[in-house]
Amino acid sequence: MRLAASSRAVALSLPSAAKRRATRTDSESLRKWYEFPQFRWARVLGVSRSTVARWAAERSGPDPDSAEGRLFALLEDVRALAGQLRRDPTRFRAWLRAPSPALRGRLPADVLLQQGPAPIRDLLLDELEGTYA
Repeated sequence: MRLAASSRAVALSLPSAAKRRATRTDSESLRKWYEFPQFRWARVLGVSRSTVARWAAERSGPDPDSAEGRLFALLEDVRALAGQLRRDPTRFRAWLRAPSPALRGRLPADVLLQQGPAPIRDLLLDELEGTYA
């Protein structure tokens, strides 16, 4: 039986919502970690490029209670899981740009753009749990 994502996150010690708010990453730092240009970052979060540029100038990010804020939190979870699994951000970014058998040969970066961060987070959780290697 597959656990709900929220209980899985607790079991794998992802940051809680309260801790995430206290240690909030600004949008520009997270965008640079993923090595996405602003237009692609805007697409992932479902906002305009000018909104992403404003966040970069203000060293801020989306409101945590908004839809884009929840997507941003998932992107932070993906980064945390990548750190646990691959340690080196360069290896994770290479993984994002290589076909994945678990995604039927699709690139994880394409899935991230088309479906959002949840499928990537779930795939990394499965890998961390040993469900998929």
